[in-house]
Amino acid sequence: MMDVDDFELAMLANSLWLYADNARVCNETGISMTFTTEKGGEYSQVRPEYTVMTKEYQNVLKHSAKFGLNPGDREKIFKHLNDGKGKKKGFNLGMKAA
Repeated sequence: MMDVDDFELAMLANSLWLYADNARVCNETGISMTFTTEKGGEYSQVRPEYTVMTKEYQNVLKHSAKFGLNPGDREKIFKHLNDGKGKKKGFNLGMKAA
């Protein structure tokens, strides 16, 4: 794996962790919270954790595609590895193993 791949995988792992942590909060407390104003009125707003969760979900989708973590993305990766004779090419990109 190349250094840039390590960085990309680390970003995916971080996004997964942030998503899971914020999803846990939302599952335990709900996606909105209610405040009482100084005059005694109440209003609700979306939890900040929900906003983070939804943004991290988009990051997970973006980063996971690069690793072929869902069937559609795997198909795109392996489609380019077909040698035209029904055989799949290896992952040899001309680099020597370390």
